[in-house]
Amino acid sequence: MGLFRYTDKVGKGVPKGETNKKRFFYFFELYFRKFGKLILLNWLYLAFCLPIVTIGPATAGLTYILRNFAEEKSVFLTHDFLKALKSNFKQSFLFSLLDFLVMGVGGFAFFYYFSNTTTSSLGLVIPAIICCLLVMVWIFIRSYTYMMIVTIELPLKPIIKNALMFFFLGIKTNLITFGILSLIAILSLWFFPYSLVFYLLIGVSTVYYIPIFNGYQYIVKYIIDPQRPKKEESEELPDLPVQNPELKENEILPGVPMPVDPETIFTDLGKEEPAAETGNEKKKKNRVIR
Repeated sequence: MGLFRYTDKVGKGVPKGETNKKRFFYFFELYFRKFGKLILLNWLYLAFCLPIVTIGPATAGLTYILRNFAEEKSVFLTHDFLKALKSNFKQSFLFSLLDFLVMGVGGFAFFYYFSNTTTSSLGLVIPAIICCLLVMVWIFIRSYTYMMIVTIELPLKPIIKNALMFFFLGIKTNLITFGILSLIAILSLWFFPYSLVFYLLIGVSTVYYIPIFNGYQYIVKYIIDPQRPKKEESEELPDLPVQNPELKENEILPGVPMPVDPETIFTDLGKEEPAAETGNEKKKKNRVIR
């Protein structure tokens, strides 16, 4: 009976999409629960991932599915993947061109400086370290960029700017994520070419899922949550004395209110009118978060 245990203990409960578990354990629970779908998603991504042409849109589709996995939202794998690929084709394609340029230049510069540190001046060590740091920052910029492309409707330039801010807002989590990804990269090189089987099976979706699971929480915190309507929290009022409605007029106590009729439906507001919405409030309501 330990598996299906019932309790009527009063508590705050767990809202939909949230959990009381530590994120470390929650990650592995979700990962193994979605293991079969991650394999299918890995194959689907590789099938549509044509160099330069569709690698950006395919990454947008991959990111959309993995984001929903992290949020525990239901998905129709192939349908939602293709829908996200088509609806975000333009932005993801343009960003993929920029991504190829930055990663190509950054990777070439890093290997150039690093390979010449043993044969040339040790002064090349500092540029190699700087290139490594810039590539690390860009890895997270591209991850946050794809997450925002499939989540909010915003031009590409502010999306990239926000992605840079998210790197610093979640710096602690991002460094941990980078350490995990670096370990996977080292093990992949160590066991090459056997590691190719891992990437053909589930490796690509796994490598993308880690930064999305760790990083999407900051998009929710700083972009999505501020757009949600705030729930008015009801304050508990103390029990106040009320008049007995059967008292005579000369027996009514001063300062003590009369009881309110629960059947009252309409309240006369007099000349009070609701305030007109400003332009900023209308724009805020019409902002689309997907």
